[in-house]
Amino acid sequence: MIPTLSQVEAYTTDHLVDAAEYWDRLADHWEDAHWQVHNQSHALDWQGVGGDALRARTASDYTVASNHADQLRGTSRIARRQAGELERLRDRVLYAVEDAYNAGFTVGEDLSVTDTQPSRTTAELAARQAQAQVFAADIRSRAGALVVADTEVAGSLTASAADVGTTTWS
Repeated sequence: MIPTLSQVEAYTTDHLVDAAEYWDRLADHWEDAHWQVHNQSHALDWQGVGGDALRARTASDYTVASNHADQLRGTSRIARRQAGELERLRDRVLYAVEDAYNAGFTVGEDLSVTDTQPSRTTAELAARQAQAQVFAADIRSRAGALVVADTEVAGSLTASAADVGTTTWS
């Protein structure tokens, strides 16, 4: 589905940047919390099997938390990088729209392109209509690329963070 001109103009990647910041903070929180528990387990004056089991468990849990934190940070990097790419693709659509305006055309909400200049001859009218079709095809193609990339980003983020919340702490 091709977006409307208003949708392209309003398109933002703020949600990706916000999510990346949240994932980074969450990763830090997980690591810090598990590191504190791990350190506290070593500070206890608890000898024997129980103390050894506690320290082994907190070490194991810290490793799991650290791995998930690394995975979240990787997902955050993907979100930030892809936010930039999506903005670039949105800008490409808007640049094509601007090029059409600068050439004397209007771009409709449906990304259709209409000539605003009167043509004096049939040949000039045909040339302008052909130019309008070229602009429209280019704008729609760029808008389609934005939609495809947006969908791919969602898939990449889902795959990157796939098992972060599913680990059972055994």
